[in-house]
Amino acid sequence: MSTVHWVSARREDAPALLEAKALALWDAAGFSTLIQPNDLVAVKVTVGEPGNRTYLTPHVVKGLIREISLGGGRPFLTDTAPLGESARANAASHALVAHRHGFGLGALGAPFVAADGLSGLSEVAVPVRGRHFQEVRVAAAIHEADALLVVAHVTAHLGAGLSGVLKHLGMGCVSRRSKLLIHRAGTPSVVAARCVGCEVCVSSCPRSAVEMVDGRAWIDPERCGSCGDCVSLCRQGAISAPWEAHGEELQERMVEHAAGVVAAKRGRAAFIGVALDLVAECDCAGKRMMPLVEDIGLFAGWDPVAVDLAIQRMVRQRTGDTLERWAHRAGPALVQHRYASSLGMGSEEVELVEVAMR
Repeated sequence: MSTVHWVSARREDAPALLEAKALALWDAAGFSTLIQPNDLVAVKVTVGEPGNRTYLTPHVVKGLIREISLGGGRPFLTDTAPLGESARANAASHALVAHRHGFGLGALGAPFVAADGLSGLSEVAVPVRGRHFQEVRVAAAIHEADALLVVAHVTAHLGAGLSGVLKHLGMGCVSRRSKLLIHRAGTPSVVAARCVGCEVCVSSCPRSAVEMVDGRAWIDPERCGSCGDCVSLCRQGAISAPWEAHGEELQERMVEHAAGVVAAKRGRAAFIGVALDLVAECDCAGKRMMPLVEDIGLFAGWDPVAVDLAIQRMVRQRTGDTLERWAHRAGPALVQHRYASSLGMGSEEVELVEVAMR
């Protein structure tokens, strides 16, 4: 059985109160043991897409950064580039969005570092034993960090059902190449009207599958290995790939990548789930959304499976249904927690302990 501590909170709480509640969880969960002197500590957040107003509030993170520094650690805020068109498609743009949304050095006391490098391709191979993968590729800066604190804004998710701690690990802590593998991306194609003929995709293709035809890129499906490098490197958004994994398969592939992320962090990874602004899509959605249910609070534990399940239990108690069912009535059944437990990532038996604020 795994213990998860929680504290009631609202998005409208004063910044200092949210900071205090996060610190109360830090103490209750014993997270100070996460830090050793001179540790490089990755604090995984999602800084939100422009146009979104319900992304993770940075006030939850501020005190945690300070605690890591007081413990002798060297914290850095981090995230990875999403798939598809995004204002966070490369490290330079990602850092600008982070700064504008309150996740910069001046606001929180730690720099923002894109974990997957300038173009989303910086990665480290890690062996796993899964149904779909025997090796996954983790974002380099997260893999190389001495310790990892995941602060996950929990939402529903159209593909995975739930975007909780497991999803933030399995999709948010891996390279863009890995994200394409999780979604089982097919052969990429080029939107000719967007192609400017820069030939970056031609020179970067490991199979020489990209050619220039009438000044525009063309991908030979017979030679293409669906590695996704061209998708990652095209700054015009002219290349995309179909996503063929959905529902339960998508969740299993995501969980196997999450297992790779935590494999080198035994005892050096901790997790906070932020159940505020519980909306239908994750923070990568660049649009305004209305919460599906009322704010619940903050949850903390050493077990990513248990933290997600604790939040789901609380949503069910208050609404009679789980978060993904609130958002997508015909959406995928959740298998991610059971599969993660079978891979040794955590327990489905949860003891929930409320933390009283003084």
